[in-house]
Amino acid sequence: MKPIILQPGPQAWLSSSILSAYQDRYVARLRQDRYAHNVIRVYLASVAHFARWLDEQHIGLSSLCTAVLDRFLNDHLPICSCRQPVRRTRHELRTAIRHLLRLLETEEPFGRSTSKNALSRDLARFDAYMRDVAGLAETTRRQRGLIVGRFLAQTFGSDDIDVTKIDTVAMRRFVLGEGRGGAPGRCASLAVR
Repeated sequence: MKPIILQPGPQAWLSSSILSAYQDRYVARLRQDRYAHNVIRVYLASVAHFARWLDEQHIGLSSLCTAVLDRFLNDHLPICSCRQPVRRTRHELRTAIRHLLRLLETEEPFGRSTSKNALSRDLARFDAYMRDVAGLAETTRRQRGLIVGRFLAQTFGSDDIDVTKIDTVAMRRFVLGEGRGGAPGRCASLAVR
């Protein structure tokens, strides 16, 4: 099989990251799923960009979940100033990183007993509540789950979630995007997601 060759910058980001041990298995999984060579290269370069951001944010392997992916896509990508060559196409990044998260879940890294961290478990319970009690449609649940996941990840990071510690200041910072170059228009964008 033809090897997947990345440009030196993205290859260095990936090789020196917490994801380096998964590079070969990631490529093998995509090949097993019959992805084309060029698609695998694009996805691997996308994972390299994500790996670089994880390193900058000091996010560990055990904290990886869809909420972290959402932070990357919604908070980093719009203001990304990472040096070229870097993948910035949202749908490519999202798909590539979702494949990575599935791989990590099946491998249970670092002895995780459930393949989900506390945030992922809480978001799954929230989704079940929205489905079973509130009767919300899948699209509505997904949108609300993304927003709540971003808020909780920003507020608590990898710490346990304690709803008694959520205050109006944290909520205001999140909605207005304070500290991230946000603007009042962000409220409207949150409402439509």
